[in-house]
Amino acid sequence: MDLISQSDTFLRERDAIIAEKASHAYLIEGEKGIGKFTFAFDLACTFFCTGENKPCRKCASCRKVFEFNHPDVHIFEPDRNIFRVDQVREIISTLYESPYEGGKKVYIIKEFHKANPAAQNALLKTLEEPPESVCFFLLTENAHAALPTVRSRCKHIRLMPQKKENIFTELERRFPQNEKNRFAAEKCGGIIGTAVSLVSDEEFLRIFNLSDEILKETDKASPSYPRIAQIFEKEKSDLLLGLLYRGLAEKFRQNPTGINLQRIKAVQDAADGKTKRFNEGLINERLAYTLAKGGIKWQR
Repeated sequence: MDLISQSDTFLRERDAIIAEKASHAYLIEGEKGIGKFTFAFDLACTFFCTGENKPCRKCASCRKVFEFNHPDVHIFEPDRNIFRVDQVREIISTLYESPYEGGKKVYIIKEFHKANPAAQNALLKTLEEPPESVCFFLLTENAHAALPTVRSRCKHIRLMPQKKENIFTELERRFPQNEKNRFAAEKCGGIIGTAVSLVSDEEFLRIFNLSDEILKETDKASPSYPRIAQIFEKEKSDLLLGLLYRGLAEKFRQNPTGINLQRIKAVQDAADGKTKRFNEGLINERLAYTLAKGGIKWQR
């Protein structure tokens, strides 16, 4: 079993499923890469598992789930960065069909924070009066992106970052004696997905190092605007913004100053601006200036 399935939170919910006391809907919150999908997927397996130590991941039912071939496990994700009302209608159209196997139907919705209000409202009626055979897992990076009426009808579970040593142990299980394991455990911020990517994905590691360089630059008494601007000019990956946001949020937790808060907001504004297809050059200039000098407004 991996890090997620050994956690007390997982074991508590697994035992509720085994005792037939599961919630009809879960809102699972946590940072990107923290293991929300693994958490939901293993709980889905528990509904169908015929092994002794559930989920065994070895029985025929578990194998079907893990091979994405189980007829009663349905996985949805946003369509072009938005989870839309049409997708909810697709879900609703199958809700009242009898389960094919095991007496349960499981719906996992990834990145539910990207569900627009129309989609959430369309799902609300189902969450209020779900069929007994249905269980929802709504995965989100921010529970407050869900409407209050949706949140109130789900069991809210927040997954927290793991300890460095636990991450290292998991990496050793997956990548025995890899020379990057200790580095990844130290640098991942307790996020197992980040740790795995640092060990196994060279492109992710390259962008992570750029993010780390920018964060170290902001620690200086006089950060270099030209160097930060140069990085943004060359690097177009959205991953860089995500890593910067996580790093700045950690800085703010350790040192909750106004300038760190301004920097976090600048990264959020840059991500929003790129989503709305604003002028990318101007976005990058403003972001680099705020990271180097602080302040929300930017003037040439």
